[in-house]
Amino acid sequence: MGYHPAQMLTHLRSTTLRSLQTSASAKYLRSNSLNTCRVLSTSLRNMSSSKLAPADRLKGTDKNVWVTFTELARTTGAVNLGQGFPDYPPPAHVYEALAEVASPENFMFNQYTRGFGHPRLVNAIAKMYGRFHNRELDPMKEVLVTAGAYESLFCCFQGYVNPGDEVIIIEPFFDCYKPMTMNAGGVPKFIPLRPSKDCEVTSADWKLDPEELASLFNDKTKLIVLNTPNNPLGKVYTRDELAMIADLCQRHDVICIADEVSVNGTGLSM
Repeated sequence: MGYHPAQMLTHLRSTTLRSLQTSASAKYLRSNSLNTCRVLSTSLRNMSSSKLAPADRLKGTDKNVWVTFTELARTTGAVNLGQGFPDYPPPAHVYEALAEVASPENFMFNQYTRGFGHPRLVNAIAKMYGRFHNRELDPMKEVLVTAGAYESLFCCFQGYVNPGDEVIIIEPFFDCYKPMTMNAGGVPKFIPLRPSKDCEVTSADWKLDPEELASLFNDKTKLIVLNTPNNPLGKVYTRDELAMIADLCQRHDVICIADEVSVNGTGLSM
């Protein structure tokens, strides 16, 4: 996982200040003018207090659990269970295909492709997922290829959520749902999965309260985020649970973002 926008801005801010300070030092040495250095120093202070501050919409979203735990694992030598680090090579046909398209003989492959996904790729995805959904998918209208699930989620929140729209998020949830909602100007509304028994609880024993879920739907509700299998519980929603959620979405005209990253590869359904 990469840096959150607020963290990137903080890094950019410090990098910019270092660059400006270096530039100021060089100018001071060339001009040998103490006044020039004082003026630049004052400008830097002004910029650091206002112009280089993160946008207001990013307030409260500057923490990222992936950055924190990855750094802790690195500094302590712990095993990082939050991210996968394969200790085996990829299948031969994968890196052989990559080597083929990267070779000088095939330089025409290194061009801009279709923005929504290379035609050959979206056709293969539509064919595969069409079997899972038991219907034919239009590869040019119903399939979008992104740089990972993070980008696809970001596009969904930015593309559908207006300021003031409410987004239902089921707890526990993947960490990016809340900041992406807030970044789009939306209002997150939370509902927890609760264990249905007290001992020997499995992932299947975590349930939604139907009445509590129904109470969150109103005229302001724009989205509900459904993560199945749930991260981190591993809960797979039953057919009845999915039907209940679908019925609420249809009755209230709400969009469901189905984050099914652990099912048949990485994918989002809407």
